[in-house]
Amino acid sequence: MDSPTKARHPIAPAIRVAIMEKLARVERDENVKIVLAVESGSRAWGFASPDSDYDVRFIYVRRLADYLTLAPRRDVLELPIDATFDINGWDLRKALGLLTRSNPMLIEWFTSPVRYLAVSPWVEQLVQQAIVAIDPRALRYHYINQTRLRWDQISHSDPLVSVKHYCYGLRCALALDWLDNHQGLLPMDVASLVADLSLQPALLADMAQLLATKASAHEKGRTARHPLIDAYLQAMLEKPRASRKAQSRTALSAQGDALFAKIVMALEGSAH
Repeated sequence: MDSPTKARHPIAPAIRVAIMEKLARVERDENVKIVLAVESGSRAWGFASPDSDYDVRFIYVRRLADYLTLAPRRDVLELPIDATFDINGWDLRKALGLLTRSNPMLIEWFTSPVRYLAVSPWVEQLVQQAIVAIDPRALRYHYINQTRLRWDQISHSDPLVSVKHYCYGLRCALALDWLDNHQGLLPMDVASLVADLSLQPALLADMAQLLATKASAHEKGRTARHPLIDAYLQAMLEKPRASRKAQSRTALSAQGDALFAKIVMALEGSAH
């Protein structure tokens, strides 16, 4: 396996070693090449609890012969989930197909502040494909729905609210705010989202307090309502947004096909 890239968010050395060993076992047992592996979830979003698990996501490539069959192989690999690790990944073909539809989850993988593994130049080319394929409509639809889901949970939870639901809703609302003001790859973590936005100091202080509560609470911890955060979530849900015409997927699919073939053939030539 290639050396892991340096993480911007700390992961304990022993945990990082364990994750790298699990990824190496996936490559060995499944006869695949992992080209990207990142942290996704609360530890990458910037509000892990002491008992949060490690959500590792990866993109892998099979050998050329595995793609030339009448019965295609399963396009997801999953390791058994336990109290510490939740590790799974998508086949490159699946990932590129989802990129043509501007899949929010996959786009977030490319901006994770914690990378365990990134193979050049393929990750950089996947990032460029993601940038080209970004559809703000699809992203907004996703984050509006997620914000609304969490707001419904919060607004019906008086007097105490799940800290986890609050933080999830806040991150999605910040993502909406970012999409209203910026273009390009959406940051995954709260700190990067906030850094690109102009938010009132009082709201920022309230957010910092909420995230500090999450950092010291277990996954099922609860907290009192935060009126300023409540108002922010509602404002992001109620804000009028002009609809944009969806871009054509024909050219994106052709680009995805070309990149898929390029990566598979190059890795086949290197014998993984």
